Parts: sequence; structure tokens; C-alpha cells
Amino acid sequence: SMVNLDNPPPGVTVVQKATTLSGNAIGTAESIETPTGTASDVSTAIELPAGTTFSDASGNQISGATLNTTVVHFNTKEAASLNAFPGSGFHSDDITDEGGNKVSGIFRTAGFCNIDMSLSNTEVRTFSQPVTLRIGVSSDQVNPRTGAPFAAGDQIPVWSYQIETGKWSFEQQGTITNNSGKLEVAFETNHLRYYNLAFLDNLCAAATATIITNLPAAETLLEHNFPE
Repeated sequence: SMVNLDNPPPGVTVVQKATTLSGNAIGTAESIETPTGTASDVSTAIELPAGTTFSDASGNQISGATLNTTVVHFNTKEAASLNAFPGSGFHSDDITDEGGNKVSGIFRTAGFCNIDMSLSNTEVRTFSQPVTLRIGVSSDQVNPRTGAPFAAGDQIPVWSYQIETGKWSFEQQGTITNNSGKLEVAFETNHLRYYNLAFLDNLCAAATATIITNLPAAETLLEHNFPE
């Protein structure tokens, strides 16, 4: 689903910012965060340390005076927000798990975000040093692993999605913390992609069903393939 950044759907919040650079680098530490309010009670923030420079998809440093950043946060309370989940939906057959194995599965997301940056009309892909992402988690959302609302100390995997290839990759195990009364997962990264806080459930490759008809004699049943 496409997202209109000027008029985002319910549950989607956007912030856009132009940052003046000094010598192609961040002069002083910069924090860019999506707003909270009636549209969303949680947010995504990116923290850029001073001295950070930026590179393109080939690893070449980009020169320029103004860094343009767009941060988009998708919460889990609105269908319109969940409909914008990247790729073909919550199910994917191209996921690289923690062990480096290619697996299939269904994501049970606790929130996801996307960050785009450009410098001199060139897309930024990597940073010269790690930056910090902070992705908010709703305190009234139930943790499917515990059956209770998410709380500080809960762990949840962090995944990234590469638009060009359609591949999902495990990034690291995240831990939920309480930051001034709001739950979030904070982690460092050196590249830009979609980021997703989610548990991965395996797909059932085959299933059987026993049908008890209580009929006095044997009957023949036609096979039917049900959609996923």
C-alpha cells in the first residue's frame, strides 16, 4: 500500500526535516522523532551523533550541505496502518533468521517504521558510525508470548526489510525499556531499511483433519483446497 505522506492514514505518523551539514557531516547531535497525539500514542525516533557522514548504495560517501529526512511510524491499532506493512503482507517466504537460515513465517508485529534520507538528491543507505533508532511499543498491546500487555524487560526480535530484494533479515534481539513512562525498543544500526518489531511464527507445512460423520456406512468425500 502506498502512503500519502502529506495526508497519512490513521495510525501512521510522519515527520520530515532538513538538517544543515558541516563538511558533509552532522555538526551537532540530531534527534528526529515522529509526533504523538490522537493519531498515535507511540513514535519512532532516529538519533544521529555528531560527525556522522552518509554513503550511497555502493558505499561511496555523499557530499552535500542539506540532509533531508523522512521518518514514518506505523502503529498496530489501526487497520490502515497495518495495511501498509511492507512487502506482500505479514507472511513471507524469504526471511533470514537469527541462524542465517532462509525460512518462511508470519510476522506478529508490535510496530514498524521506515526512514528515508537523501543528500544532494542521492539516497542515503549507510552511516559512517552507528545511529540509534527508538521504536515505541503500545503498553496496551498484548505480548503474544506472555499473554499479558507488553512491559519493560520483554524481549522482541528486530527485523529489517530491503525494498529492492523483498527480503527480510533478523537484525538483533530487542529489549523493551521504559523511557519516561513510554515503552520502546532502542537499538543501533548503520544502515537504512524498514524496521519491524515482531515475533515470527512458523507456517504449518501440512495438516490433517478427522471428520466424524456418525454415518452407518462409509462415504466418499471430495478434496477441497482451502485458501491460506
